[in-house]
Amino acid sequence: MTIITNSKARAKAEKDAEKARAKTEKDAEKARAKTEKDAEKARAKTEKDAEKARAKAEKDAEKARAKAEKDAEKARAKAEKDAEKARAKTKRICPKNDIDIESSITKTKEPMSMSDSEYEMTVGEIASIAKSITLAKNLQSDGDGRIDSAMKETPFLKEMKRIILERHPEWVVVISPPRASYDIMVNGIKINAKLTDCKSADNSVSKPSIYYSITAIATYPNSSNWNGFLERLGRAKTANQIKKQRHKPTEYHYLVKNKITGDVLFKPIFDIHTYVSNPSNDLQIGWKNEFAHADYHTEDANYLEKVMELLGCIQKSVKEMRERTKQFAKADLRLMFD
Repeated sequence: MTIITNSKARAKAEKDAEKARAKTEKDAEKARAKTEKDAEKARAKTEKDAEKARAKAEKDAEKARAKAEKDAEKARAKAEKDAEKARAKTKRICPKNDIDIESSITKTKEPMSMSDSEYEMTVGEIASIAKSITLAKNLQSDGDGRIDSAMKETPFLKEMKRIILERHPEWVVVISPPRASYDIMVNGIKINAKLTDCKSADNSVSKPSIYYSITAIATYPNSSNWNGFLERLGRAKTANQIKKQRHKPTEYHYLVKNKITGDVLFKPIFDIHTYVSNPSNDLQIGWKNEFAHADYHTEDANYLEKVMELLGCIQKSVKEMRERTKQFAKADLRLMFD
């Protein structure tokens, strides 16, 4: 009897335990489902909040852009108004020269329309201002003259622009944007600035600048090879766009300042005394030699001959480079790894 009773008790206990386990699992499942549901709600809320934050950020950014554009427009309008005042002031100061001044304001923005007298006055003033600027010693230079010059060129150009516009507020002065073929442009005259100690020749080739100097066309691409240059020159010849007579305002100019002596040389490309052939760099100019021949210039009658001298120098460099690298160009490089 006792055995039967105990057996029933065990069976009941096991049954109760099974029920308890089932209930526990059911409760746990409910808890997990609730947790997942709560987590899903939290994620949805987070995403909704994030979406709201993104929308607000975009709206704020749009407002900021609109405000910046409005402020820029106001600044442009103010600059134009100030320039107009400066022109009016210049006319009051020099009443006898009203016509000449107005002519200069309109014409010097386009180098093709610049007269000889306007050109001579402009280049003389640029050279004088460049001479007046003292180069600050670069205490962080590591001894590499090229790096030192590059670090000094930007403040030099900014100071040039400041002084030019202070003296001539009606002039147009542009410091080059990235990848432009010039460093600074004054009244349409494109200028390459060089700060040098004159101890070595500088690389001076620029296809867009040479093409511009020959054709007065400023749309040459920043990247090309000499075959492309020749093709464009051929198209310019067919279109009768190659300059037959010299026009200095539409020539590339070199503004060179000796870092040691402070002397300044300012010349258009076809008044350079000696073009130096270099197979690695196509064209170099030795500024020590150019300072020694500062008074050298090309007569108008010899203009086309000087153009051919420049192109011939570059062609010589290209031929020498081709000859130097002919063996490598023809080599079967697979033989190196057999």
